[in-house]
Amino acid sequence: MARWAIGLTALAVLVAPAAARDKAAEDVINKAIEAHGGKAALTKLVAGTYQMKGKISIGGQELPFTGTGSYQVPGKLRQDITIDAMGQKIPIVVVANGDKVSQTAMGQAAPLPDEAKQEILQGARDQEMTQLVPLLDAARFTLKAEKDAEVDGKPAAVVLVTGKGVVDTRMYFDKGTGMVVRTVRKARSPEAGEVSEETTVTGYMKVDGVSVPKSISVTHDGKPFLKADMTDFKLSEKLDDKLFRAGD
Repeated sequence: MARWAIGLTALAVLVAPAAARDKAAEDVINKAIEAHGGKAALTKLVAGTYQMKGKISIGGQELPFTGTGSYQVPGKLRQDITIDAMGQKIPIVVVANGDKVSQTAMGQAAPLPDEAKQEILQGARDQEMTQLVPLLDAARFTLKAEKDAEVDGKPAAVVLVTGKGVVDTRMYFDKGTGMVVRTVRKARSPEAGEVSEETTVTGYMKVDGVSVPKSISVTHDGKPFLKADMTDFKLSEKLDDKLFRAGD
């Protein structure tokens, strides 16, 4: 009798309807995929490098920085930046690779509290989400269409992205072009703790047929945190594994 009960329970699980898919949200993502270069290109060109320069707000001061960024979806991210603090050059290297993270400052390993480690890992997941195609994997991400909004005076479709190990993120898509124009999520600030982080793409450029950010601005709780311009963007299928050795 017990064996039959177990068998019937298993059968009920197998024939139970899958969680409902949000077609409206998926339509927004599919439009964005085409706008950003198409599924084939976004599935193939999952790695990239770029130069960047801009300003970051630290301790009430707006400090200039320069650097390079590298990523490979899924889970690999590296940023090498040098901050100019009143004439003193401070090089910082941040690496995420799977569940491993590291940070060095002026060539020395910098201790990372758990909150900082999770923030770095989330940065790698953010990169994957902006690759767009992975969002259609219902086993990993849940999509929900929300009420339309405005970004810089233009109508935008809003999709809430949730999933295991992912910070709930609202992605905003220009209703005319389909392009990603903003993301909003909770983040950890070294100075202010938990903040609402809003990242707005203020310009795009085409690289190998794929649209990539040309400039971004980031606010924390509505206050300016970072502005950056990207140049020399190069896309590829794979980067050298040595780039993403945590601690190197």
